[in-house]
Parts: sequence; C-alpha cells; structure tokens
Amino acid sequence: MRLREWGIALFDQYGVLGLAFYWGALVWAVLKLSGAGSAAASVLGMLLVLCLVLLFTREPIIRALERKHELIEGGVGFFVVQSLIDLMDMVIRFLSNTVSFVRVAAFGLTHAALFMAVHTIGVMVSGKPEGVGYVISFVVGNIFVIVMEGLIVSIQCLRLQYYEIFGKFFRGGGTRFAPLRG
Repeated sequence: MRLREWGIALFDQYGVLGLAFYWGALVWAVLKLSGAGSAAASVLGMLLVLCLVLLFTREPIIRALERKHELIEGGVGFFVVQSLIDLMDMVIRFLSNTVSFVRVAAFGLTHAALFMAVHTIGVMVSGKPEGVGYVISFVVGNIFVIVMEGLIVSIQCLRLQYYEIFGKFFRGGGTRFAPLRG
C-alpha cells in the first residue's frame, strides 16, 4: 500500500484477499470441526471458493489494474499451470505455517519440563526442596535452562527473519546498487 501497488495490496496471496482467505479458512475449519453453524459454514465455503478463483486469476486482475496491455504473459496454458501451482503452493504454505506454530506450545511444554527437572534434581541432591545442595542445583540448573532457551530463541529469531519475513516481502528487480562517488 505504501508503494501504491493497489493490485498487489488487494489481490496478492499476502494482500487483503489472501488474508480474507486465510482467516475465512480457519473459521470454516472451526465451524466444520465443531459441527455448529452448518449454514454459515456453507456460505463461508462458497466465499472461500470465490477467494480461490480470484487468487487463481490475480495476475490478469493486477495487470488490468496496472493498465498493462498484455493481461496474460506466456499464453493461456502457461498461465493456467503457473496459477494452479501458485495456488497449491499458497494453500500448502498457509497450512504448514499454521501447523508450524504448534512448536510454540512445544517450547512452553519444554520450558516447564526443564524447570521440573531442575527442581527434581535439586530435591534428589538435598533430599528436600531446601538446603545448600538444592540451592546450588537450582542456580546451576536455571543457568543451564536460560542458556538453552536463549539459544532456542536465537535460532527461532534467525529462522523467522531469513525464511519467513524475507520470503514474504522481498522481491527482486529493484534498483541496482551504485555507491556514492566523491
């Protein structure tokens, strides 16, 4: 939107239409799994099909909004194959990214399990949850857990930066770098 590329902002898989499809699909899945609102699920299902059709034909729509003469590059056959692959890729990517966030819950469970292990080791060393052995085990164990979780967070930040964000927003074909000359 900042670049005033309205066709991409509205009709791209990461634009308004892709956002509507993603959240609509999540609501549809919840309605279907819960068994409630079958009429609402049917209407939402039809809207999702409409979103898929618009996402399938987004290139000609964007090119028309940009007032380009050739709406379909490379012929109709090439357009159909490329659009089908892009559409399948988008749906699979949305699904895999959603399932991928289950790892956040796994990190929470791991965090709790590590601290339970530290507490258990401290009790085993001292015989009770107090005393010098427990405190030493508790401090050393917490340092270990903090270092491990810092490493996990660092890896996740790098992964999000390089694979999630760059893949969504970086587009080649920009301005060639030319350093200032003095």
